[in-house]
Amino acid sequence: MPAAQHSRGCKTCRVIRAVLLALLALVTMQDQRSSAQAHERPYFMPPVERDRLHGLILKEGWAKEDYARLKSAASTGDGFAAAFLYALDGDPRNASIAQQWLLGKYGKNAYWTVRAAERLNGEFFKGGQVIGTSKNFSRQVAANLTR
Repeated sequence: MPAAQHSRGCKTCRVIRAVLLALLALVTMQDQRSSAQAHERPYFMPPVERDRLHGLILKEGWAKEDYARLKSAASTGDGFAAAFLYALDGDPRNASIAQQWLLGKYGKNAYWTVRAAERLNGEFFKGGQVIGTSKNFSRQVAANLTR
């Protein structure tokens, strides 16, 4: 095969590869866009599921009982129930209850937040560990200094 024909063949292969790669990228992006637009509130509940649950609540006794139980739990401060009801009904009162529950559990005055803040004092990171927590450690340091 002459060099000129070989060169044209390589260019043709490159062009075909580039076109195929572009088509593949285009198809992949279209699929991602359509799946991203399918859910208006992806972190909560799709409208189809919300409508299905509302239909169950209207038609089924067990669903009405569970819905009433969730409303009762949310009204007493249950953050999980309130968050679910907010996703289902969109009532801002339930969002407020869930927010207060989360702040109580993880806010500035929550037990573990206060405990962590107490431990993060200047001594905690001194030399990578707290001095004086182990008598054996102090003895080892003293022994190494006298050598």
